[in-house]
Amino acid sequence: MIAEILGWLPVRSLPRCMRVCKEWCSLIREKYFISVHMGRGAPLSPHDEDNPILDEDWHLIDSFSGLLLHQDLRTFDIHICNPVTRQLVVLPDPNPVMFKLLDQDNSTFYRYSALNLRTHECKLIFGCHTLNSKGVLKSASQVLSVGRDDHWRPLNLKALFTTKPPRIGKIVGRYFMRYEGDILSVKLVRNGRDWDMKVVSFNIWRESFRVYAFPRGTFSDLSQNTHVFLWDNKVAFSKIIDDALHVMVLERYYEAFRWSNSIRVVPLRFLIEETYTKEKLVPVRATSWDLWFNYFEENIEFVTKSKWRFSS
Repeated sequence: MIAEILGWLPVRSLPRCMRVCKEWCSLIREKYFISVHMGRGAPLSPHDEDNPILDEDWHLIDSFSGLLLHQDLRTFDIHICNPVTRQLVVLPDPNPVMFKLLDQDNSTFYRYSALNLRTHECKLIFGCHTLNSKGVLKSASQVLSVGRDDHWRPLNLKALFTTKPPRIGKIVGRYFMRYEGDILSVKLVRNGRDWDMKVVSFNIWRESFRVYAFPRGTFSDLSQNTHVFLWDNKVAFSKIIDDALHVMVLERYYEAFRWSNSIRVVPLRFLIEETYTKEKLVPVRATSWDLWFNYFEENIEFVTKSKWRFSS
C-alpha cells in the first residue's frame, strides 16, 4: 500500500519522503520502484524558477530517462545529474584527438544518451561525421559505460552514415531515428528502375549492427508517394493508395526488430470530405488513435474513434 501511494507522488516530493524513515528510503531507491515511478511521473524542468537545477554556469547537453547530461562552463567538466536527488556523477573527458582528424567546420556532431531501466546501465556516445572533398565519408565516435569505463572507448559507427548502399545502387533518401537503446539509419536505395529500403540498426547495449530489408512486393512502387515517419515511436514506411494510408511498422521482437506481419490500413475520410492533393500529404507521426500530416505548411490531425484495422 505504501509503495503504491509513493508511486503516485510528484517527483519533487520523493526526496522529502526518503527522510521519513529507513524503510521508505530503501523502497524509493529500489530499481522496480524507480522504473514504475518514471513511467507515471511528469518530467521536472531543469529551469524551474522555484528550484533551479541549471543556471548560466551550466550548459544542458541532453536529457534522458529523467537524468540530465550537462557541462560546467567554468571547469568544462561533464556531469550526469539526477534532478530529484541533486546527485552529480563527474564523467571523464572525451578524447579530443579523435575529432581533430576531421574537418570540424563541415562536420555533423551528434550525441546519444541511454539508460536501461531494467539493469540501470547508462551509456553515452559522442561522435561526428563528414564528407571530405572527394566525397569519402570520415567519421569518429566514442562510447562511455558510466560507472564501468575509466575512459571513453573508440566506436566505429561508419555503417550508419555511409553513403554507399549495399552491393549496387544509389541512396536517394536517408533518415536517422532513435528507439530505446537503438540508433536506426533508414536508407531508400534506387538501382535502375528497382527501389528498395533497408534499415541499419546499432544497439548501444550490445554495440552491434543489424540490417533489416523491407519485404519485397509489399508496395508495388516505392519511388512515388512513400514516406518514412514514426508510428508510436517506431519506424514506419507508408504509401497512400486510393483513399487510405497503408503502413508497415518495424517492431521490437525480443532483442531485435522485424517488420509487422500485416499492413496497417488507415482510411483517410478527410480526403473525401475535403480537397487535398494526396501527393502533397506527408505523414509525420502517429499513435494508435491519432495521425498527423504535413500539407505544405499546414498541419493536419486526423483522429479516429477506434484503433486502426489491419489487413493481411
